[in-house]
Amino acid sequence: MEAKEERPRLKYNKVPLTQEEIIQKREKRKQSNRDSAKRSRLRRQLELARLEVQVEVLIDEKKFLTKELKRISAKCERLASHNVSLKVYM
Repeated sequence: MEAKEERPRLKYNKVPLTQEEIIQKREKRKQSNRDSAKRSRLRRQLELARLEVQVEVLIDEKKFLTKELKRISAKCERLASHNVSLKVYM
């Protein structure tokens, strides 16, 4: 019985790639990965910028709300004091 020459098994009966085609595919994949990484970095930068703006807005809002709370608290204290003085006269 004669031994058969073993050929690499290929999925879906594809023709084996030449060394040049393998190199081209590898370079294409590398370039695609570089492009994807670049887009990812850009998305991260945009998200960071958006979050920095949001932080500034929230800081300003916190300042406003803190002042408003102090103002309302002072008014509440004045009204409570006035209410006590009115109860004394009743």
